[in-house]
Amino acid sequence: VMVDADPENEPERKSLLRRCCRLPRLPRPRLPRLCCRRRQREPPLPFDSPSARKLRENLELSNDVLEVKEEPGHSASTSTGAEHEHDIPVTVDEGVDLERGQPSAETKVQEDNQDVDFPDFSHQDMDDLEQCQDFEIQRARVESLLPKESELALLHILQGKSAAISAISTCVAHSDFESAKQLKILRDLLAIEQTKMWGRLAKVQAIHRGCIRHRDEAIKAEDFERAKELHDLQILAEECIRRFALRGNQRGAIELDKGCISLGTAAALGLLGGSFTVECWVICEDTEGARILTAPDSVASLAVHNGCLEVKRWRGSSHFASVQFPTSCWTHVAYSWTVDGRAAQVKIFQDGMQVGNGTEERGIIIDSEVRLGPFSGKMSEFRIWDHARSPDQVETWMKQRCTGTEEGLLCCMSLLPGRGLADATLDPGSALASGHCFAERGRCLGAVTWDGDFPPDLESHSPGTQAVIALETEESLGKAWQWLEEQHQEEESQRETQSARRKLQEHSRKEEKQREEELKQKEAELRLKEEEKQQAAKEYLRRRQKVKQPLVKLMQWTCPMASFGR
Repeated sequence: VMVDADPENEPERKSLLRRCCRLPRLPRPRLPRLCCRRRQREPPLPFDSPSARKLRENLELSNDVLEVKEEPGHSASTSTGAEHEHDIPVTVDEGVDLERGQPSAETKVQEDNQDVDFPDFSHQDMDDLEQCQDFEIQRARVESLLPKESELALLHILQGKSAAISAISTCVAHSDFESAKQLKILRDLLAIEQTKMWGRLAKVQAIHRGCIRHRDEAIKAEDFERAKELHDLQILAEECIRRFALRGNQRGAIELDKGCISLGTAAALGLLGGSFTVECWVICEDTEGARILTAPDSVASLAVHNGCLEVKRWRGSSHFASVQFPTSCWTHVAYSWTVDGRAAQVKIFQDGMQVGNGTEERGIIIDSEVRLGPFSGKMSEFRIWDHARSPDQVETWMKQRCTGTEEGLLCCMSLLPGRGLADATLDPGSALASGHCFAERGRCLGAVTWDGDFPPDLESHSPGTQAVIALETEESLGKAWQWLEEQHQEEESQRETQSARRKLQEHSRKEEKQREEELKQKEAELRLKEEEKQQAAKEYLRRRQKVKQPLVKLMQWTCPMASFGR
């Protein structure tokens, strides 16, 4: 590189040096600015935009009513078709100062975040229906969810599991541990099949609801071809739902291990009017933090804490039962709320006996969502009364199922497998069709399933059904044993098929190995023959050379000119 000092050639010289010597390009120094650039403001939101409307709604306050907005994931609505308004007023008791104890928005958010939010899976399959426009794929999906003839019906699964649980206790009492072991295996297998069946039924129900919604939209858009395809898919989904047929009096209970039930707002349930009573049957596996009924910022919650029943109101005191709460057995729990002037009397009941009481000061009540669960256990026969029940009434009615026509009954959910989340007060005569089509109260959040276990002390309101149910349960247990035997035979045949396949594969591998060995042996023989040929050729050349040497010497001796020509 020739360095030229001419100023006109300075850029070319630097470029040449940079390419040849690979010198790094130094960054240009930044000089401090004497003035700051003004930050550009975001354009204002249009007045009619969704964001502006939402902001105005959240900032809208009146003098007498404090409006609390529900989050989209916590909207509480029932299946009766009534749409709740978004504004939830605050109920203020008489003689209470509004300036006392008003919770801040930040505190409310922190309190709400402590609760577990379970996703709502009911719209998952409807979203899939929107994304997938191929109805043949949707039809094949629904057909894949249909119960097969070789599968045990959901009805017999629930009854067989319940009978197996009872039979295990009987076998243990008679020291028949071998039979108890076999029954335990049957119970565990039925539990697995039960979870699968409820999951398939939930998917079919979601597809059915999606078909109805999209069919109505297609009819409004006058897209009758799509409406017909959706109608055909809806009929197929209804047929699939009927295959999971359960009787209305099918015994069982709901499992809340991996989900909960949203019952709607406390005002819709009638819990803000004054006195009330909440009762249900539960079986808890964990007594350290089982949340039976929760209503943040609203009515008192019912839970099992530190081994005892606990009734606690938001920003209030806790009231505990005086006895321990049993585990792994059905227990009736209840609490009554009696309004008395500026105070409220709380009474706690366990198995029909009053085990605790207390006094709670009345304050500001904010309407909020009421949930059942989650906790590790099951629930049955949930009721809400519009008055404080006496201990005699609690003890008398705890072993009876209600029909929905009882005086003062606000909510009555039997939580039977064949009734789903049906509320008997919304459909007292059970006039709606069976097949999981009821006037339901609330919705399921998370993986909620039903179990065949039920409170043994809870009597059915239909007379003369005990013997029939016992016979049906025994029949279901027999079918469950038959299904288990068929499963064993199928597994045995599968094992035999796999064993025969393994033997065939092993035989094939041996033959392949033998062929490979024969091929290697032939290749070795060929190599040996080739080596012998090469060795014979070398020997021939060596002998020829050995014979040629004496002749050359003889020629040199006899002909003096032989060496010269050579």
